[in-house]
Amino acid sequence: MASPDASEPPVEDISTDDHEHDHEQLSAAEGIDRAEMAAQLSGATSAIAGQLQMITEEMNRLRSEIYSDNGLGSIKKELENLRSGGALSPRHSPPTMC
Repeated sequence: MASPDASEPPVEDISTDDHEHDHEQLSAAEGIDRAEMAAQLSGATSAIAGQLQMITEEMNRLRSEIYSDNGLGSIKKELENLRSGGALSPRHSPPTMC
């Protein structure tokens, strides 16, 4: 490979208007991508809000079930009854040995 002659002028990049046109097209394409991204984020936000609502409803349902008379609420009532000197209800009576 031949080495460049020191007497030759350096090669310079030549700027044309085509590069500016490409930049305008790139900016327009970025704008479309940003709008699309914003729409996708909005959809994701709505989906997450819906899931959070379902989780909250399920937690409330479980809480009411746990603390109902058939859940921990019945245990609390039995403890209060025992503390006041009462006997266990028939449903919670210990098994008898025969």
